[in-house]
Amino acid sequence: MESPQRFIEWPLIQSSIAVNMMVLLLGVAVLVLLLLVEITVLHEAVLPRL
Repeated sequence: MESPQRFIEWPLIQSSIAVNMMVLLLGVAVLVLLLLVEITVLHEAVLPRL
């Protein structure tokens, strides 16, 4: 028989992993948005000079 503690800890571990994945996805999305904004700003700044 497994100890009941494992059954209590496992959902917590799963939920913490899910939260970490959500935070990672949000961070990646923010980084991509910042990169897109920087690229568009750079294009707007460089294209008139060309």
